[in-house]
Amino acid sequence: MSSTDSPLTRPPGTRETKGNEMIPQPNADQDHVNCAGNPAPAEQNGEQPSARKPLYFQDPFTDFAFLVTLSKHAFEGSEIGECYSAAAQIREGDVQSWRDAWSSLAEKVEALARSAEGKGHRVSARQSYLRAVTYYRNVLMGGLRASDPGYRATFEKSRVLFKRFAALSDPPIEFVEIPYEGTVLPAYFLRPDASGKKRPTVIIGDNASEELYYWIGPPALERGYNTLLVDLPGAGLNSFNGLPFRFDTEVPVKAVIDYLCARSEVDPSRIAVYGGGEGGGYIVTRAAAHEHRIAACVADPLVFDMEPIAPLIFKHVVPDSDSGKETLASNAGTVIRMIWGLTDPETIKKMKVDTHGITCPTLALNDSHDYPELLQQARTAAAAIANKNTAVRVFTPEDGSNYRQVDNFGLKHRTMFDWLDEVLNVSGDARLEREKNRSDSPTPLRVLFDAALKHDFDAAMELFAEDCVAVLEPDMDTGRGKKACLGLLTRGALAFDRSMPLDIVFDAATPTWGVFEFINQGTVAPGIVDFAAQSTWKFPAEPSTLVGRKYRVPVCMVYQIDANGHIASLHEYTDVASLMKSIE
Repeated sequence: MSSTDSPLTRPPGTRETKGNEMIPQPNADQDHVNCAGNPAPAEQNGEQPSARKPLYFQDPFTDFAFLVTLSKHAFEGSEIGECYSAAAQIREGDVQSWRDAWSSLAEKVEALARSAEGKGHRVSARQSYLRAVTYYRNVLMGGLRASDPGYRATFEKSRVLFKRFAALSDPPIEFVEIPYEGTVLPAYFLRPDASGKKRPTVIIGDNASEELYYWIGPPALERGYNTLLVDLPGAGLNSFNGLPFRFDTEVPVKAVIDYLCARSEVDPSRIAVYGGGEGGGYIVTRAAAHEHRIAACVADPLVFDMEPIAPLIFKHVVPDSDSGKETLASNAGTVIRMIWGLTDPETIKKMKVDTHGITCPTLALNDSHDYPELLQQARTAAAAIANKNTAVRVFTPEDGSNYRQVDNFGLKHRTMFDWLDEVLNVSGDARLEREKNRSDSPTPLRVLFDAALKHDFDAAMELFAEDCVAVLEPDMDTGRGKKACLGLLTRGALAFDRSMPLDIVFDAATPTWGVFEFINQGTVAPGIVDFAAQSTWKFPAEPSTLVGRKYRVPVCMVYQIDANGHIASLHEYTDVASLMKSIE
């Protein structure tokens, strides 16, 4: 269950904690929670900052579900006008009208998607398929009990449509099945591009995979991370298929990491987990304590003992109806209990974690108006985890967020991914400073870029020392001299096409070294014939027949800067196999 599906807040009239800073290894003076774990008093202004005015509906759960739907607009998962059109058809407190309104809209948007795809309008089809998934899932979010006959059929419909969205994405989102104890866990593997480059990867698995797309999928891809959305036991349709929730979450998470480590696009040393909502927070906290291949853990919120938390969920988040009449909250409660393992009191008693076993950097996310039990568990765990990069972040309404950042996804994503960037991508003092964010004097690399973008290659080569080395391939002879360093850019056998601007896709530097990646594209030059006679590259055809053909290939440059500020050495790496496939 995503963190935004469970606004676990204290009852009205209680005080809220103030504080919005990142808190490493918090203590009682740092995170604005006193030694007893109780929130510090809020300002006496006669108003509760954590109290959000209704957006559209008076019923808190219905209004929250509507807010979640609107928030998906940020990732093309909803249209605001469509949502308000559906809301206008819903009668306050009438679950049937909720089901009917979203079902009708979902069917309409699904028809738009199929029509657009049939006419070859891939973008319109992709966007409409994703919105249809959102609206069908709204039928599931409180519109149906888990035991209702229509629940599984509606779920399967949303999965079919998400797979169409996935196939039309660029690059395509891959539906995968992860081997697990004689069966499989359904999942989706998302990657930023088709380069095959090893990247850090984030796992999320506390709800149906299609729902989890919104919580970390797009922001992860934008920042260069792979993402795995997985139905862990209990989630999705697994409970219907004989795979209920299990308290020892490290077991299925181990199977997931085994799968990821076998993929060439995954850096096995940089696998992180994210868990949202109380159940998701427990899932990743427990897994991190036992599966030490996890390189970083984000718990939103952190839960190491579910026994005192479960009654609060039952009472305040998804309470049963006092009158016996179905409500959105009571229907949703049947699903939350199923996917988080809260149907069996004995299982709840086993849902405990010794946080001393966690060795990876851990980030706990909390709201200032969380129940004291949640805030206390975050504080206690942060004190027990030895890793110095462990931190607690407490969000307040002043941050522009009320319910686990569902109304401010950007805040959540900046916080967690900036932290992940630091704990996964940084090694000691070699912290990368991204050139585009630098405000001080330009480095030699920046000057090189400026010169290259202006096609002033003579000026660019003046930056290189005479003893500069260019390595064209690890298994090839080394070329020496200034001209060799820009050989492929200026006049090499596969010369950079000066009519096209450099497409820089990655750029990072320190005062002494750096790395950048660009797309080398253009037409094959006549020099390829002589080049082929001296190299070990395997060309797709007789080299002389390739002259004039187009090519496109990513190239990575790693360089060092000497004491005089010149680039003293440059290593160039080209994916030769991809290059040969790209020649048209």
